[in-house]
Amino acid sequence: AICAGSVHEEFLEECIAVFENIEVLGCARQPLCIRGFCQTMRAVLLLWNHLASRYGLTYLLTRHLNQDALENTFAIVRSKSGSNSNSSCRQFQAAFRHLLVSNLFKLSESSNCAEDMSSLLATLPVCLSKSAPSLC
Repeated sequence: AICAGSVHEEFLEECIAVFENIEVLGCARQPLCIRGFCQTMRAVLLLWNHLASRYGLTYLLTRHLNQDALENTFAIVRSKSGSNSNSSCRQFQAAFRHLLVSNLFKLSESSNCAEDMSSLLATLPVCLSKSAPSLC
């Protein structure tokens, strides 16, 4: 985790300097993967500085900065639309709504009473109404 006073910021800055000076034999310019890696390290530093100064965060768990959740969500949406990897806006919107609604109502098997979902249900019609902003 990056936190105030940790060595992570200095380490990332040093890594950026090293990677920017790497020369790959047989390449006229730096490969895109190395430039992308430097850009990622700069983005992490910018994100940390923004979150710490603007929102008072005391640490940033960098292991959570990945796109696994996004990839998993899109995989589920694709499966809801018949594994169509090139869905139209309407198909994606319908599959995403189905995913949203089907995951809202999972109650614990060990509970003996229904969950109070009044605040959640109050916002649900906004997501499902025809007047909601369309993705298409």
